[in-house]
Amino acid sequence: LTELQINSRFSFREKFYINEFKRISLGSRYPVFIVDLTFGGKNIIGSDYTYQKLKTNILGKFNINPVGYIYYNLESGKIFGTVPFPLTTLHPANQSLAYDVEGFNTMNYFEFASDRYVSMYLDHHFDGFFLNKIPVVKNAQLREVISARGVAGDLSSRNKQEMILPEGMSDVRKPYVEYSAGIENIFKVLRIDYIWRGTHFSPVSKQDNWAIKARFSLSF
Repeated sequence: LTELQINSRFSFREKFYINEFKRISLGSRYPVFIVDLTFGGKNIIGSDYTYQKLKTNILGKFNINPVGYIYYNLESGKIFGTVPFPLTTLHPANQSLAYDVEGFNTMNYFEFASDRYVSMYLDHHFDGFFLNKIPVVKNAQLREVISARGVAGDLSSRNKQEMILPEGMSDVRKPYVEYSAGIENIFKVLRIDYIWRGTHFSPVSKQDNWAIKARFSLSF
């Protein structure tokens, strides 16, 4: 496998903190646009396939005073050419105990693959809008957060036929959606979420349709 990647990022009026060793982004009030291009060439250092991949992201956050703010990430991708399923987009599942803000936290590994797709992630941080109104509880400075994540895509017949798909893998023409509700700023460093599937429910066990996960997340 041999690939050439070109990545570009545009952020209007983004501010940075710069010292002798690092450049740290302070963000922008405007959306960030990211375009990734990948080129694969057959017979180049043993590569077996010729293909091109295009992925775009629009991400950022906006305030909803006084009810916190929303972080969003809109993504789309497409593969041109014929490739086996390992070279398609294997949507990022997460079966670990840690909450992954960039993955699907109730999706199984190798459950869905696409050669064209769109996905969306919304994360609403209430910044204690409700909990700060409860006596005693407000002293802990806990903060509420809710999220929604979904993906819809397709896997063309030519790519399905290039290599036999593993058992349980399919495309995602029926959108996959999951939701979560949680508390962050626990001891200033911890976030805990209850996550559940909104579609593609497991026929085996209801416990596969939900999870409770935590992640370290510094809040200021």
